[in-house]
Amino acid sequence: MFILTNEEHKIEIQLLKDHLVDNYVVYHERVTLLLQLTVFDIQDTHVSFKAKIIKPLDRSKAETNGLYQDMMSKEEISFSAPYLWGQDESSPLLNGKMIARGYCPFILWLDPELSLFVLNNEDEVINQIPTYILSSNDWRILKESKG
Repeated sequence: MFILTNEEHKIEIQLLKDHLVDNYVVYHERVTLLLQLTVFDIQDTHVSFKAKIIKPLDRSKAETNGLYQDMMSKEEISFSAPYLWGQDESSPLLNGKMIARGYCPFILWLDPELSLFVLNNEDEVINQIPTYILSSNDWRILKESKG
């Protein structure tokens, strides 16, 4: 497995940042949400974010979730992660357009196509997306089924 250094993480994440549309991203931490990043800070050893919640992808699940209720009580949420976990370089933070790893409490998709699809579709379509993306299946099948 190829492991990115901190510097390589910075470069790859900057490329993803540069291609976001209006800073929209998809975020998961117990519930899956469309966020708009207000801060996207790429440092030497980690990346940190602040964001406004735009909408949940599965509204009925989110509305019964305590973490979501807490998040909604704030103007913005904050989260961050180091590129490498301690001395273990076998757990990279970046996987394609996704920021995630074991022991990282969140998953963040820096995929402008996914974010725009969520932004531009109704609940009946987007509430299916978490099932696809959390199991690493191709969510684009939902796009194709819309015609």
